[in-house]
Amino acid sequence: MQTFKKIITASISFVLALSILSAIIIEPWRHSETYYYQDGKLRDMLAGQLDYLIVGASHSLEGFIPDVLDKKLGCNSYNLSSTLATMKARVFLTEQELHRNPVDTVILEMSHDALRSTLNEYGSGDSTTFARLSSWRTRLDFLMKSVPFDDWMNIYSRDLISGLYYWQHYVQGDLSNAVDYKAKGYHPNEAFDQSLSAEKIEEMYNTTSEIPEFAPDALESFQRLVDLCKENHCRVIIVTTPLTDALIWRGKDWDVFYDWMEDFREENNCEYYDFNLLKERYALWSDQESFFDLSHMSDQGAHVFSETFAKIMNQIDCGEDISALFYESYAEMKQDSPYMDIYKGREYA
Repeated sequence: MQTFKKIITASISFVLALSILSAIIIEPWRHSETYYYQDGKLRDMLAGQLDYLIVGASHSLEGFIPDVLDKKLGCNSYNLSSTLATMKARVFLTEQELHRNPVDTVILEMSHDALRSTLNEYGSGDSTTFARLSSWRTRLDFLMKSVPFDDWMNIYSRDLISGLYYWQHYVQGDLSNAVDYKAKGYHPNEAFDQSLSAEKIEEMYNTTSEIPEFAPDALESFQRLVDLCKENHCRVIIVTTPLTDALIWRGKDWDVFYDWMEDFREENNCEYYDFNLLKERYALWSDQESFFDLSHMSDQGAHVFSETFAKIMNQIDCGEDISALFYESYAEMKQDSPYMDIYKGREYA
């Protein structure tokens, strides 16, 4: 019995010591703004003022610029998107902001891989969302409602690493505030040329499957997200942001995703716009300078996209029929791709 009591006492002491040490390492970082996504203080400050939300993952995080939307649409918007945000995380963050803001419009970004299973991502996206929350009560609520128990330790380990990074830079005296209050959630990217060589154009056409299998829990959460917005009397606009022509060129199953989204839109009586199918896309953005990588826009591309999005939303609000502005399918769109001339020239030379 004495041995058992000693083991229990030692175990409790170890847990307490580890908890105290972890708090010393992590808590100062939590209250800092050393990462661009630590925007809890900013969102707390804006509570009660926002009427337009953009909810999604990295595609919208680096695609929608609130400053442009505010000026063009006459709203007070916030980009609530987060890198690798799971659908459950999107529901959690959206619910929080709907409860404390007079939101009347919600943009739901829907990428081709948004409904994938995140079981093998080891809490990558949830750790970022966790860092965006400004109180322990909210963080605990997020863990309990939205994060699989198996990922709790993954989040802890990532927080510990971030805390150590914070203290390293604190000692070196080079800490900086990475949260751009004026950007209101938007995160800009540099531009890198993503265009295909002539050889790749011929080699890659319609060769890959880009649409992963939809995960049941992601589907359920996406439906819950749409229902949540409607319950709060918000206009729901689902948007697919532009991808590089290079990525679209190689994918053979884009229309499977588009057709599914069209069916979902009809069933849920909401709006859906896929800006990959915008007929002006080849004039508005290019693989050479509009993107950071194959899937994410550069700052230059994001400005053009945000301006274009706002313009089309204004046309819709004025009662215009904008259907003629979009291709009816990816197959049709690819026929106008700048890559198609090169492909046909090589094919029929």
